[in-house]
Amino acid sequence: MPPNIAAIYTTVQHSQNPAATSARTVLNRIGGSLGTALLVVVLQHALARGEAPAADAYAHTFWWALAIGACALIPAALYPWH
Repeated sequence: MPPNIAAIYTTVQHSQNPAATSARTVLNRIGGSLGTALLVVVLQHALARGEAPAADAYAHTFWWALAIGACALIPAALYPWH
């Protein structure tokens, strides 16, 4: 079980598991959609400038994705690891 799911289930009461599961699923889907939309905007902006080849625009977008992923390590470090 991934650490974020385990942290959710260890902090809620057994009777709250269905609500916690639903909330996690909704937040996961919204976060994925927003992250994808953000990267599409970054890519579109880089392509619209037209200053560099498309490969450079994709590389620029990749670095944004890597930076966003690195930012996710901060809250992951705060998870209770018991």
